[in-house]
Amino acid sequence: MHLGRRSNLFYAGELKKFNRSFHARRCTCGEAAKDCDFWGPLISQEMKYFNRGIDKDISILLFVKNMKSLFFGNSRKLIEEEKAFLENLAIYKEEKNQAVSIMIDSSKSLNRLVMYREMKDLEVYTIYLERDLRANIASFVKRGNGVLNSYLRLKINGALIKRYLSRNKINHIKIKYEDFISQPEETIQNILHKFNIKDEGVSASENETVHLISGNEKTRFRTTTGNYKIDQSANLQDPFSNWQKNILRLLGI
Repeated sequence: MHLGRRSNLFYAGELKKFNRSFHARRCTCGEAAKDCDFWGPLISQEMKYFNRGIDKDISILLFVKNMKSLFFGNSRKLIEEEKAFLENLAIYKEEKNQAVSIMIDSSKSLNRLVMYREMKDLEVYTIYLERDLRANIASFVKRGNGVLNSYLRLKINGALIKRYLSRNKINHIKIKYEDFISQPEETIQNILHKFNIKDEGVSASENETVHLISGNEKTRFRTTTGNYKIDQSANLQDPFSNWQKNILRLLGI
């Protein structure tokens, strides 16, 4: 999201999450995604992509999906569909007079990285954002997920990601969420330097609206003016019940 403020970069949100629930999401401009000036026409144009079935977001299913992509790869048809959508999204941005050289997708699933790396003519820059485990579990619990479900998902994904990055010797940068929050601009500059990406400055005008349709509503922003500030009071709120706290203690968290 913060990287997408640069004029040559475009943060597209969590594309996988968006294409499973676009009909229920709202844009930061205040409109429903399908009625948004930016996303609405794209959804109408790419209905085949956005009409995919909704999977149950359960840790064991995610584990199976990630393991399948690691050992067997993704189907050629799925890769071609994803690649076509990315190309059409880039063209759409250009038609909006917002041409960019790099698009940013964010995901908690390793499968997205595996898929992008299977697109041979796509140059992939990998950023591994690591967050405190308890805080990460809290973010899932706030969205209605269980403690054990969230713990398993995070631990399994974390182990798979680290193993995948190491085994494939993938050039990446690892940053801590807490460090990023305390020093966002310095962290962004480190990322740009790591991948030799030119910083072309902030693209938005004084009152330009940012169109985002994913992420925590309490940490999103409506315009690009000012600094990107996280609602720390929302992050500090403890969502755990007493029995959930007991489970966390048993897990050593």
